[in-house]
Amino acid sequence: MAQRPSRILIVDDDLDFLRLIKTFLTGRGHEVIEARDPLAMTSRLSEHPPDLIVLDIQMPIGGAEFAQKLIQNEASFRDIPVLFCSSLPLRQMKERFPEASARRHLQKPIDLREFERTVCELLALPRKSP
Repeated sequence: MAQRPSRILIVDDDLDFLRLIKTFLTGRGHEVIEARDPLAMTSRLSEHPPDLIVLDIQMPIGGAEFAQKLIQNEASFRDIPVLFCSSLPLRQMKERFPEASARRHLQKPIDLREFERTVCELLALPRKSP
């Protein structure tokens, strides 16, 4: 039986970035789900639980703080790795969302090789929940 492709949820209000990352990830065999804001993210999480979330920090409707609270408040989503991608300096990203075992940070514009390495690293982490 073939293994299902990794499902990655991209939450970003920048349509160009969203398209670039979706094209890049689908070209590598991943299934990609999109959300343009944290509210849309909530329905996508329930409909299609992802293996990884790529999350912009600066977004309308509460931004990443709101999104992170939604993830942490739902037990079935707490174990999902998160890759924060933002134009904020890395230091500021890490102050707002400190490093954790299943959390990484990349500054925009991203280097696609580094992005791919980070995605693979996060997808390889053991998960407690399916």
